[in-house]
Amino acid sequence: MIDSERNQVLKMIVDGKITPEEGLTLMQALDQNPAEGESTIGEAGAGSTSGPAAAAGKSEAQTEKSNLEADQHIARVKSTAQRLWQIPLWIGIGITVLSALGMYGIMRGPGMNFWFYFLSLPLFLGVAVIVAAVGSRRARWIFVDVHQKSGDWPERIFLGFLCP
Repeated sequence: MIDSERNQVLKMIVDGKITPEEGLTLMQALDQNPAEGESTIGEAGAGSTSGPAAAAGKSEAQTEKSNLEADQHIARVKSTAQRLWQIPLWIGIGITVLSALGMYGIMRGPGMNFWFYFLSLPLFLGVAVIVAAVGSRRARWIFVDVHQKSGDWPERIFLGFLCP
């Protein structure tokens, strides 16, 4: 690979047209086929279907999935979102246990009265929260990762939405 081709691939990476992984793939492809790369590198911007731009288009679909899986930030947020169902689960367990203990204390003391029936409401609420939490355990999420040009603030916005 000649220096001008390497510089053009590096410029495409800096401009944000391709990712560093795609640039590495392009450089490796150009190293394997230097004759093709030399003849088409100047024509890539003029609508040619070969050269680094075409290799970027072909490899973009292949590497898009691997980039999402390889990004540690996305993997960390995804694993955190998948564990969020545990928060309402433990809140529901706490409500259920506290109301059951209150009902047990009332039964041991004065017997069934107004407070016993009153504590059945939080007991049913706690059970409902537990059921909802377990039901949302396998919920699907949509993650949106937005990258902006360098210099703009914020440079990266990452959002996660729970799908119905």
